[in-house]
Amino acid sequence: MQVRPGDRVAVRYTGRLDDGHIFDDNRAAAEPLEFVVGSGQVIEGFDEAVLGLMAGDGRQVRVPPDKAYGPRDERLVHVLDRALFEDEVSPGEAVDLEDESGQVHAALIVAADDATVTVDLNPALAGQTLLFDVTVERLERP
Repeated sequence: MQVRPGDRVAVRYTGRLDDGHIFDDNRAAAEPLEFVVGSGQVIEGFDEAVLGLMAGDGRQVRVPPDKAYGPRDERLVHVLDRALFEDEVSPGEAVDLEDESGQVHAALIVAADDATVTVDLNPALAGQTLLFDVTVERLERP
């Protein structure tokens, strides 16, 4: 039986960038990643990677930014007043920022000085082509 939209799958995978850097790997995890294919639980390119596979099958796929986390958007880089931050922050630190409506956004501190803090709200993998080695361990059809 081949994977199709609506199926529940359990997969093991390794995710790499073009330069070979591993950004995620669940092969040693106690449990595989489980999701319903086509439900939006994973990025579009990952959904597409498992289509047509059978339990025990694997493949390597290249996922372009438009089927992953989208392109980098420089409009999501903001210089904020340092007074908005109660705690000390430094470049490379991940922080959660709350907007006027109360919605919380993950951000990365890219620069900080006495007057300002520059934050990047892009997803960490935005603009990146992702390479996945994925294997379907289990397939369940509703």
